[in-house]
Amino acid sequence: MYWDENKNQCLHCAVRFNITAGYEFAPNCGRSDDGSQHVSPYIKCTSGTFNNGSFLDCQKCSSMCPSGRLLSECTATSDRRCCAAEQHIQKCREEFSPTTASLFTTSQEYIPKSTLSYTSQAKTTVRSSTNSNPWVGFGAVIFTILLCVALYFLFHIIRKRKHHSCRGMKRRVSRISVKTHEPLEDKHLHLKENSVEDLRSLLSAEIQTAPLQTVLNNLDVVEELIVLLDPETPGMKNTRHLAASCSLPFTWINYTYSMKDSRSPLIAVLEKVIAKHPYWNVGHLVDLLSKIGRNDAVAVLAKLSVTAEEV
Repeated sequence: MYWDENKNQCLHCAVRFNITAGYEFAPNCGRSDDGSQHVSPYIKCTSGTFNNGSFLDCQKCSSMCPSGRLLSECTATSDRRCCAAEQHIQKCREEFSPTTASLFTTSQEYIPKSTLSYTSQAKTTVRSSTNSNPWVGFGAVIFTILLCVALYFLFHIIRKRKHHSCRGMKRRVSRISVKTHEPLEDKHLHLKENSVEDLRSLLSAEIQTAPLQTVLNNLDVVEELIVLLDPETPGMKNTRHLAASCSLPFTWINYTYSMKDSRSPLIAVLEKVIAKHPYWNVGHLVDLLSKIGRNDAVAVLAKLSVTAEEV
């Protein structure tokens, strides 16, 4: 897959490039994070694999044919073809031609014409038996209608629950934002801008040395940080800048913000940093927030409570 800057999301290579026989797609379709095409979007199928133009990736060639029953070897564009065990070898080779290639199964064994005739006859028999009994078709229609109605009501219930959940979350965030911003402006107005010493004075030594996971464990603190850092407010640095300070890829940051409706970018960044730097503590986060000028977020960290297990 590759990152589409216009749609702000990851797309499959087949959306932009055609599937080509004998080849499969290169990693990231040969594109860089900035959208430039630095290498070919295709990689040739290696020995023992093929792509006849119907697959996204090169497929492994079928197993070897029994002795004397090989029709054609596996190439980059076609699989190995064999005559079926019950087929006379000479007749099989005489009947084999490009026009009969469609007569091969997924295992690339030749299907005799008699078998195809029998299959067509069986399909005709089944179709005739269905038409002779109108109740079978009527029952299928009723079943389809009932299934569609059930799916509609299920979708409606899920959508309604999600809507109520979002409304409740918005009301809670509104209450948090009111309680968060008023005391911060009054209580911490005297802090020197970007002064790490003044900021650290708000936090006890236990909080500063606590693991970064402590922040995620405190739901109230996380919600206040989300309200402060996730919104993209002009003139204020946010979660994007925090992620960039942690050397996270720009494409990953964009993808995280594209999923903002279902998951907070700040939570995703903290989880990513914890996995990448498990030894980091709250003090590291204080340094990063002070560098991007978000003293208000540092003040929120002072509300953390550290348990004995976390210390």
